[in-house]
Amino acid sequence: MQLARACFRVLSVASVVALLGCNVGVESPDQGNGDVDGGEDEAIGTAEQTFAAFGYSSATATSGNAFQNLGTWSGNAAYIMGVTGNLRDGGNVAMYSWLGTARVFAHADSGVSVRAYGGLANPGTMITQVGYSNNSYTTTNPRVYLASTSNNRRCFLTQVINYEGSDNFASASDYIGVEKDGGSWYLHGQGKVAGYASCVQVTDYLGEAYHGIQAGSVDLGPAVTGKTCWLKGIGGILRGGVSTGVVVQYDAAQSRWEMNVSTNTQGFVECSI
Repeated sequence: MQLARACFRVLSVASVVALLGCNVGVESPDQGNGDVDGGEDEAIGTAEQTFAAFGYSSATATSGNAFQNLGTWSGNAAYIMGVTGNLRDGGNVAMYSWLGTARVFAHADSGVSVRAYGGLANPGTMITQVGYSNNSYTTTNPRVYLASTSNNRRCFLTQVINYEGSDNFASASDYIGVEKDGGSWYLHGQGKVAGYASCVQVTDYLGEAYHGIQAGSVDLGPAVTGKTCWLKGIGGILRGGVSTGVVVQYDAAQSRWEMNVSTNTQGFVECSI
């Protein structure tokens, strides 16, 4: 598939809303004994150019649960970098603490697969995670407060979930993400979505980019000392195979960051130091 390429740039909240159009305590992951497709769990790389504690990995679940451990939870930022696969009926991607260890987690309904991409960096301790859920297209629940923007605080997604029976992320216009409004950060959504987010203090904000609904790839610039990139928003139809969805990743061969988005999905990414 030929992907269109876009440039990394700074976008205002108003710009993102225009792109989206007019449809504009953490939930504990299932710790049951579902079948885990451990054979496909794979590290997708580390980058010495970034935070000293930085690493990222993926976990692929088929008809059950899967996870990968990334490192120490305390004092670090743990964030989602990608969601691919089929989130139908209980599909779940999350970053959470398990006995003090940061874990990237995926849960998939019977007969389908979900892949979670997660990252870990050490700019400092995250705030308490905050959740948003709207399971009705007719119910207005525009946003929930996350944190003040003081102290150079930036925010990111930590969980994307389709609660059983909710049919979240089944429409191209479904979207959940963080936004800055005045002196505050919020987690907001449109359509039928659910998820969690957190914030952390960074040294410097480098920029952000949005891409959707057509398949495409966004060049997020070269790797520099201390740089990492995370998902601050995701949306669209998350009902395909593990090669479809939204992924932010580091291309070691090119020494550059990029975000890849498949048809009928949306990705909003930020890079910071």
